[in-house]
Amino acid sequence: MLTQKKNIMNKKVKSLFLCLLLSICSGCQQTTMLESDTEELSDIEVALSSRVISRMSSDKWEEGDAIGVFMKFSGQELSPTSIPGDAANRRFTYQSSGARFLPATESDRLYYPTKSPVDFIAYYPYTLFDGFTLDWDISRQQSPASIDLLYSHNLKNISATADAQVLSFSHQLCKLVFSVKESAGMSEEEFNSLQIILEDVPMRASFSLKDSLWTLDESSQSAIHTLFKAGVAEMLVYPGECKGKKVMVVSDNRTYYFQISASEAPWAKGLRYDYQLSLENNGASADLGAVIQPWPVEGEKGEIEEDDSQPHVSNWDGYTYNKSWYDESLSTFTLYSASQLCGLSALVREGHTFKDKVINLATDLNLGNHALFPIGSDGENLVFEGTFNGNGHTITGIAPDWGSDQPYVALFGVNQGTIKDVITAGKLEVESSLKRTHVAGIVAFNRGTVENCRSYMQVSARVDADMAETTNLYVGGIVGINEGTLVGCKNYSSLASWHANAQSGKVNNTYIGGVVAQNRENGSMTDCTNHQAIHSEGEALYMGGICGYMAGVEGESSNTSLQSCTNYGDIVGENARNDVFVGGVVGCTGKGFSILSSSENYGSVQATCAQKSVKSVAGGVLGRATLCW
Repeated sequence: MLTQKKNIMNKKVKSLFLCLLLSICSGCQQTTMLESDTEELSDIEVALSSRVISRMSSDKWEEGDAIGVFMKFSGQELSPTSIPGDAANRRFTYQSSGARFLPATESDRLYYPTKSPVDFIAYYPYTLFDGFTLDWDISRQQSPASIDLLYSHNLKNISATADAQVLSFSHQLCKLVFSVKESAGMSEEEFNSLQIILEDVPMRASFSLKDSLWTLDESSQSAIHTLFKAGVAEMLVYPGECKGKKVMVVSDNRTYYFQISASEAPWAKGLRYDYQLSLENNGASADLGAVIQPWPVEGEKGEIEEDDSQPHVSNWDGYTYNKSWYDESLSTFTLYSASQLCGLSALVREGHTFKDKVINLATDLNLGNHALFPIGSDGENLVFEGTFNGNGHTITGIAPDWGSDQPYVALFGVNQGTIKDVITAGKLEVESSLKRTHVAGIVAFNRGTVENCRSYMQVSARVDADMAETTNLYVGGIVGINEGTLVGCKNYSSLASWHANAQSGKVNNTYIGGVVAQNRENGSMTDCTNHQAIHSEGEALYMGGICGYMAGVEGESSNTSLQSCTNYGDIVGENARNDVFVGGVVGCTGKGFSILSSSENYGSVQATCAQKSVKSVAGGVLGRATLCW
C-alpha cells in the first residue's frame, strides 16, 4: 500500500532552568561606528555555548533551539539609545555539532565596543517582536516548553575581554504540580482519563525585558486545563494572587471541587508549588495548601484541609423526569436538580419549544452517565427555542440517548434559541450506523446562539455503516453543525472519530473540528478556542482546529464567517482512503462566500492518505480554500 504524508508543525521549543557560557572568540577584523556616538566596535565576537542544569522535559538542547540576546551600555536602561549599533534581539541557535549556540545569520553576530563596558539581557525561547516588551500567552499548556519564559540579566559591566562569561537564566513563570490520589472504587480507566482544571487564571500578559516585571491582562482570565499522566498534572501560570482559586477534577461521571488556601501567599516566579488532591466518593471540597520549592527541586506534597464550602451538586437517578416546575403562563424558570433538567428534555419532546422563555440553572448537575434524550430534535416543533443560561455551572456525566433513528448526539440536539454559560464534562462515546450522525460536546445542530460555553467532554465517534448512500459524520467540540452564532466558546477535550461504509459506491465524509464540525449557511464564529488534540480516520476527511468545513450558500452572498479564533491542539488526519483536507484553523472552504480572518494556529497539522491517487492537503491555518465537493 502506498502512503502519502504531509506534516506541518509549528517549531516546538524546549526550556527550563539553565546556564549559558558566554565565551569569547576572535573574529575577522572590522571597524564599525556606533550610531549613538563615535565609539567603534572591537573585533572580539560574542559566542555562546551552554551547560544545562535542569530542564522540564529533558536535559539536552534540541537542534535549532534559539535565544534572544540584547547588549547595552552598562548601567543604562534598555532603550534604543543604550544599544551599541543595533545589538537588539540577536538570534542565536543551538548547534548540536560542537554543543554551542551560534548566530543564526551573519547579521546576528555581536561584537564588544572597544571602550565602554556593556550589560547583557537574554531570554528564551526566541520570538520576533518590536521594542523591549514581550507579549506572552500561556494557553498552550500541552506544549509547556513553548510558553516557559526564561530571563537573564546577571552579566553587567563587562568590558571586551577574552575571559569567558556565564549567562544565568531563571524561570519567569510558576510551576504547579497536582498529584491525585484516586478514590475507592474508581476504575483504572476512569482514573487515567481525569482532567484537572484551574479556574479564572489570566492567559495573556506582557513581560518587560528592562526590569523582568509582568503586567497581567486580567480581561484574559480563563480556565487552564490539562490531562494528567501517572497521577500527576503540571501547568504553568503567571506569578500573582492565588488564594481562593478554584480547582476542578473531572472524571467520566463526577466532578470534584477544591480551592487554593485563603492563607496562601501569592505565587512567585521561578517557584514550584506541589498540591495533593485526594478524591473522596462524595466529591467533598477541600482547601489546598502547597509545599513551595525552587523549580528544579522535588519537594514533599502539600496537605489538604477539609472545607464545607463545596458547591452543591444534584445527582440524577437515571429515571426521574421532574416536569412539575413548568407553568406555561410563566416566562422565567430556575432549575435546581438533575431530574428537572431531564424534565426539560421531556417537555421539549412533547412540543414545548420554550420560545421567549428563559431557563436558569442554579447548581452543578451530575447525570451519572445515565442515558438522557438530547434536549430538542429535528422533528417538527421539537427544537429548543428558548434561552438556557447555565450561569457557569457544570453538567457532568452526560450520556445522550439518541436512539437508533436519532442523529443528534449532545446535551442539546437542535437549538434555535440561546444557550450560554454552560459547562459540560464527561466522556461521550458514540457508535452509529446512520446516514448522518452529529456528535458534539454541547449542541449537535445549532441554528440559534451558543455563547461563552465550555466543553470538557472527551468525544469519540464511530460510524460503521452498510448502505449504498453516502454517510456523513459531524464531530465538534462544542457544536456539530452551525448555521447560527457562536461567541466565546472553548473546547478543552480531545476529539476522535472513525468512519467506514461497507458499500464503497460513494465517498463517505467525516467533518471534525475543535469547536464546530461544519460552519455553513449564515453561520458565524467569533473568539472561539480549541485546546485539545483531534484525530480522525475514514474515507474523506475535513478537519480543522476550529472548524472542519466552512461554506456559504452556493450562488448567494451569505455571510458565513470565522473570526478571531485560536487553535492550540494538534490535528491528525490519517489513513484516509479518499481526499483529506486538514487545517490548523479550517480544514476546507467551498460552496459560496465565507470569511476567515484574524485567527491563529499553534498546533501541529498532519494529513495522511492511504493511496497515491487521492489528495492529501495540510495547511497551518487553512487546508484548502476551494470547492471540495
